[in-house]
Amino acid sequence: MNSRDLPQLPSGWDWVKIDDVTTSVRDGTHAPPPRTIEGIPLLSARNIKDGYIDWDEDYTYISEQDYININQTNSIKKDDVLLTTVGTLGRACVLKEEIPFTVQRSVAILRVKKNIVYPSYMKYYFNSSFFRKILIRYSNTTAQSGIYLGMLKKFKIPLAPLNEQKQITKKLSSFESMLYKTKIIIQNLQILKKGLMQRLFTEGIGHTEFKETRLGKIPKEWEVVRISDIGNVIGGGTPDTKNDDYWNGDILWATPTDITKYNIKYISNTDRKITREGLNSSSVKILPPYSLLLTSRATIGYCVINKDEICTNQGFQNIIPNEKINVEFLYYMIQSEKIQNQLIRSAYGSTFLEIPNKDVKKIKIPVPNLAEQESIAKILSDLENKTENEKILKKIIKKIKRGLIQDLLTGKKRVKIN
Repeated sequence: MNSRDLPQLPSGWDWVKIDDVTTSVRDGTHAPPPRTIEGIPLLSARNIKDGYIDWDEDYTYISEQDYININQTNSIKKDDVLLTTVGTLGRACVLKEEIPFTVQRSVAILRVKKNIVYPSYMKYYFNSSFFRKILIRYSNTTAQSGIYLGMLKKFKIPLAPLNEQKQITKKLSSFESMLYKTKIIIQNLQILKKGLMQRLFTEGIGHTEFKETRLGKIPKEWEVVRISDIGNVIGGGTPDTKNDDYWNGDILWATPTDITKYNIKYISNTDRKITREGLNSSSVKILPPYSLLLTSRATIGYCVINKDEICTNQGFQNIIPNEKINVEFLYYMIQSEKIQNQLIRSAYGSTFLEIPNKDVKKIKIPVPNLAEQESIAKILSDLENKTENEKILKKIIKKIKRGLIQDLLTGKKRVKIN
């Protein structure tokens, strides 16, 4: 790392090599032992996130004896800094408690000199965009991006006095805490939504009498109808892709990727658009606003609602609802486990799974009266809106935190020293 590439620091700060502020810089095992069904977790870079270990990501296990053998020379202790050095570079966390696990070579293990640097201070610097740019610049990109330990030791960090490090980490930790709380709120709201959907589509609102159907228990007053009874089902099409006159127009044209990539409830834009000539030249049909776009080929069972006129390719069977159905209720009902199971069972094909138009029409759904449909849709929509608001808040907090890391760890902004 060339010193002239580094920003000037305040008086009393200094750029120091990682090797000078650590007692050891190692990476995980280069020759992982045989995996076991259960035992000691063996983590990889994908388990290391900005500030925490993600135990929800997939990992494998090794035997206790193999762990003991590895741990004799490659132990991980409380306050060690873990840094991803292969693949996705520059995600770092600090081990807050000693728990039995080990890591693969894609993760570096740094043991810091605590009388010089706080582990969390180093973690925050590693998670900064500035440090990640340095890692990427110096990474070996002949195959999978990676940083050699010898090179990592030579990289420099901006070292503030310990008392200032303490205040910096305290301030950034408060944002990390907010992010964690927001993450938990989002997870709980998603769990609540799943449970509410199960209950609402089984018990409805305020019902005391129920009946058993092929779809399971539903309120006695509800009906089981086919999708063809509550709307017109039409497929999509694709204009000739070699004819430029058919493309780059102003008519929205959705593919399943437009649905799965953005994970949205309402669709208002598409990656590609067609012209009026393209529409008239093919089997493409315009869908009126507030239709339900349902993926039916390869990726099955995803759905969105369009607010403007739109058309789709052949990867959809789209439902134009009639006066008997609320489109938001239908949107949530399609996502329920009982309907998703029907969709999967109805799909077939040798190259990829697909549900033909005639079979989508036969899918059965339980339906209450319109007023109850609207009430159920509103309950789920309100809950979904709360979740989206929390996701927006999470993005805002992350953005502020990123900026603070950059400013506080270069001395551009200073903290008060108690």
